[in-house]
Amino acid sequence: MLKPIHSLIVTASLTIPLLHAPVGAAAGEVVEMNHYLCKDIMRMSGEERGVALGVMHGYALGKTGTTSFKSDEANALSNNFIEYCLDNPTAKALESFQKLMK
Repeated sequence: MLKPIHSLIVTASLTIPLLHAPVGAAAGEVVEMNHYLCKDIMRMSGEERGVALGVMHGYALGKTGTTSFKSDEANALSNNFIEYCLDNPTAKALESFQKLMK
């Protein structure tokens, strides 16, 4: 049962540097996750986008103080987030993700 959360934590910890430089950011520039817009996430490649979504899921789990999740619900949330971002490219990504969690 711990394998999915362990995988999520490992993925998030290895990929946090990706979220420090949104599309067009200078190398070495530190950027807040809150500065990402939906269009920044949508412009990422499939693998990079998957990593960004994994980090947002991990961040959201941490904020709620839980370490467990249902994979089908997480997948649905990711799909809803992508659809939302396609319709709202200038929305803040993390804020949008959190809104869809409720």
